[in-house]
Amino acid sequence: MVFSIYLSQILHSTFFRLGFFTKIHRFTHQTILETIWTIIPVVIVLSIAIPSFILLYAIDVMVDSAITIKAIGHQWYWNYELEFPFLTENFTLKFKRRIFDSYMLNTDDLTLGQLRNLEVDQPLLVPIKTHVDLIVTASDVLHSFALPSAGVKIDAVPGRLNHSGIFLERPAILYGQCSELCGTNHAFMPIKALALNYEAYVYSNQKNALFY
Repeated sequence: MVFSIYLSQILHSTFFRLGFFTKIHRFTHQTILETIWTIIPVVIVLSIAIPSFILLYAIDVMVDSAITIKAIGHQWYWNYELEFPFLTENFTLKFKRRIFDSYMLNTDDLTLGQLRNLEVDQPLLVPIKTHVDLIVTASDVLHSFALPSAGVKIDAVPGRLNHSGIFLERPAILYGQCSELCGTNHAFMPIKALALNYEAYVYSNQKNALFY
């Protein structure tokens, strides 16, 4: 709106200097012109706002998830809790719960090809082509669970549960970090997630070892 008014003033001044508007009083009350430069900005704003509202609603609505992962921020590491269904050899449905901490690896512990300040001792495993409900909270101060490649950035607030849905299409290695100033070692709270197929996801969590 401000840009439209500013542009119209520039055009008006330019045309006046060129002699197009020699009789200014004829253009002081142009109802049609005023209606046009009011409606056009409104249409532009609505064309941007409506898709944004739909997207925000779609992000907030959670579909029925098959797996729930809870990430808890601590100073300065992440704790993960997850429960997932699996079939036994007798084809009976059972649930397994796994709780583990994820700490950043020191530079001396890195191997060739690993990324400094982004590698962890126990990465988070996420199944592909599966709806996952991610619940984020904190135990001490404000943190922020940010995993840009998965489109996730959620504030971790003590005493509050925030959630978001994740649906990954293909296997990948995802990196992220805490995106909220949370103290001295804020820069050393990396997040590493491995997207695996569901069979590898279940087997790796059962054995507490990575299996591709």
